[in-house]
Amino acid sequence: MKPNRNRITALVLALLMTASFLASCSGKGKAETADIYLGEIVDLGLSENETILDIIEADGELRATVGVTSDEMAARYGTDYGVGFIIPYKTEYRYYDMDFLEDTGKREATTPFFQIAQDSDPTMNLVIGGEPYLYTDENGTETSYGVRYYLYKDGEKLGEVLNPLGENNYGKYTQYSAKANLAWVDDTPYVWMNYDGFEIEVFVKDRFLKTTEIAPGVSYNICGLMEIGGTPYGLISAKKYDRIEEYSWFEGRPLWEKTLLVPLAPETTELTLEGIEIEGEATGGACSDGTYGYYMCGSELWRTDGKTSGRISELIFCGVNGMSDVRAIRSLSDGRLLVVADGGLIALSESESSVPAQRKVYTLAVMNGGYAPDLSLTAAKFNALGKDCQFVVKEYKDVTKLNLALLSGEVDVIVTADQFSLRNYIKQDLLVPLEDLIPELFEEGVLLENVV
Repeated sequence: MKPNRNRITALVLALLMTASFLASCSGKGKAETADIYLGEIVDLGLSENETILDIIEADGELRATVGVTSDEMAARYGTDYGVGFIIPYKTEYRYYDMDFLEDTGKREATTPFFQIAQDSDPTMNLVIGGEPYLYTDENGTETSYGVRYYLYKDGEKLGEVLNPLGENNYGKYTQYSAKANLAWVDDTPYVWMNYDGFEIEVFVKDRFLKTTEIAPGVSYNICGLMEIGGTPYGLISAKKYDRIEEYSWFEGRPLWEKTLLVPLAPETTELTLEGIEIEGEATGGACSDGTYGYYMCGSELWRTDGKTSGRISELIFCGVNGMSDVRAIRSLSDGRLLVVADGGLIALSESESSVPAQRKVYTLAVMNGGYAPDLSLTAAKFNALGKDCQFVVKEYKDVTKLNLALLSGEVDVIVTADQFSLRNYIKQDLLVPLEDLIPELFEEGVLLENVV
């Protein structure tokens, strides 16, 4: 439902003010005409020390991979260093009917101590999991060195540890926070591993791929791996910047931006940027069901058949943003899609609109700035509260596209630090001063003086 406005609201402010504003409200394939899916948060009844890591349909029911932790486990196995101090989880399977009602008598431990991913075909019995890496010294003192990951098929380990070896052959990247996705094509495993948010590797057959062929001056992100029509692909988002600005903290406008499906084969040894260009600026969450590949573009869920692609749902209404931890995207036999994100579950059903009913939805347009990830996070948290009004964040890197969005009434709020563009909008009488729109925020004592 789109509110009618004669003028567009402009926000040029610190994120503190933005948060206060939200709180005050109660060849390149052509994009396909995709189905629209509406998301709904699913309550699986998990406790505070439990989180969902994956889910899949098997034999007419849903099998969720749930991680359970405790103070005793943290004391023995340690915690990762970093934001949040990730606590190690021991995983188990829990079974639900198609309406998410659990059969509590069927809980069982996973083969690995800590299972993080599985093949989209449950009959493959192909999973990735970790085992705690504990060392006992001559004094009998036990020390934890994180977790080592392995590939398992039919309950048996395949090959050596799935961690690149360090200088002392101990295996790097041993965080419990790792996530992965995988495919098995023609008796060959293909694995994408994100060990800690910065260290990402692609594993084919029995080796990790090199990335030396990716040209200097190209900023790229290996977003995941998917199998479409019997071909495995690496999903890569890449940008080429002017070399003069390459080492600057402000990279400037890229010379080109591409999202690529790079085909992989058993003999592949190096990852390149030679592949199929598709729509959308991929950020992660890659997964596939054999027919389609799914991936996240910020808070948006996109789908591709390997040739065309398009957005099929906006998940910011369910609290998902560009910084969310999206671990799995699964298609069900009844047409629904399931998304595992931030330790929770979202069910997507076909709908005439991806906007929740009876909600006022406002579009925040971010222009040429670095506010989008933080603002998206703020909006997602607000939307997850289920208030009557919700927010969608759209980033515009091209001022021409933003102008068209303004003229068509698609934008309600502008967020930018470009004062020159704002002055042009002011001259066109397109902006409403914040003092007029939300005067209660400018009353004495509500906001800090320097913010106002």
